[in-house]
Amino acid sequence: MSKTKPELLEEATKLKLDVSDKNTIAEINDAIKSAKQTKKDEDKEVIAHREASVAKAGKRSEKSLKEVAEKVAKEARKEAGDTA
Repeated sequence: MSKTKPELLEEATKLKLDVSDKNTIAEINDAIKSAKQTKKDEDKEVIAHREASVAKAGKRSEKSLKEVAEKVAKEARKEAGDTA
């Protein structure tokens, strides 16, 4: 069920978006969707910056994590065709 224009405007003001009564329902919907998407991306970015706990030995050790990072970088260079 679609929302009415006043409901959409109320939701947009909660998200602190710059919309007015003159905007169409489609424009307001697009603004709300893009605001929600950017918020999700910011949440994911915060999680990505979390520092992992490192074990003394095994697959979670500092050495192992470093080797995996180097392997991923090598694969990326291989795909890009960089032979440096």
